[in-house]
Amino acid sequence: MKILVIDDTQKHLDSAIQTLEGHDVTTCATYDEAAKLVNAGGWDVVLSDLLMPAGKRSQGEGMKYVGQEMPVGWSLALEAVQAGAKYVAVVTDMNHHSHPASAMLDSISGTIFDINGSKVLMTNRIESVGIKDGTHQVCATCNGTGDFPGDAKYGCGDCGGDGFKFQQSGKDWAEIFDRLLSGRTYPKGSRGCRG
Repeated sequence: MKILVIDDTQKHLDSAIQTLEGHDVTTCATYDEAAKLVNAGGWDVVLSDLLMPAGKRSQGEGMKYVGQEMPVGWSLALEAVQAGAKYVAVVTDMNHHSHPASAMLDSISGTIFDINGSKVLMTNRIESVGIKDGTHQVCATCNGTGDFPGDAKYGCGDCGGDGFKFQQSGKDWAEIFDRLLSGRTYPKGSRGCRG
């Protein structure tokens, strides 16, 4: 599928390339670039961060807000629906205790909306994935098995069951895409508030 991923953090764009391998993935890091790409249409899937620095296009006459972080993901999602994307998600990894825009997603994270025939998910519940950048190492706790030492039914707490220790982790965009396709609204094994 043709997928656009919008995020202003490089590690999340890197994880998009890694987790959505096999799809035609385009990434962008600014609101103004994202708005142009979204409105050009032709995307099957648009996955966007919730909070991004406001661009000149988004502010019109309010130029004093350019560069300030704002919840522009909602606008991009609705523009993506108008442009014909069939699967759209707005995602933040920001904890709901630390930003009101993330907290606002608590009550709707359990719903995949049908908007003009598009499936739309807006969530602050997202898994992370280690970014394979050449610096990752075999986890010393589980020796690369991914299992909790002494009890294979539980994943290793130090590496999250991956078997590797990563220098960076990013959003698991494939997991979000899977939720849109399957209709499952929360990550597998989700247990509500994570702190």
